[in-house]
Amino acid sequence: MDVNSIIDRAWTETGLSDLGDPAVLEAIEVLVRASNEEANLSDAGAPRWEANLVGILSNRLRVIDHLKRLAQRGPGPPLPASLGGAQIRAACGGRLLA
Repeated sequence: MDVNSIIDRAWTETGLSDLGDPAVLEAIEVLVRASNEEANLSDAGAPRWEANLVGILSNRLRVIDHLKRLAQRGPGPPLPASLGGAQIRAACGGRLLA
């Protein structure tokens, strides 16, 4: 597995490039290095794990983008503390991670 390839795939999949905190890059490098050197992944498991990492980074890219758009929009009405997942998705227009 190659860190740059994983990041490029996540960028391509989402069309986004801001991962937020730069420490994320160091963390993914450590995780990929450990995966390559210590995890003893099978021939079938390695591509699945790599796809998982791409998915995790893709979700992070979407969350960072969503938070930036919320910040640009400004404060809205406060959400009740007791909201569950369905109510949160509805409040966000169902696009929290889509």
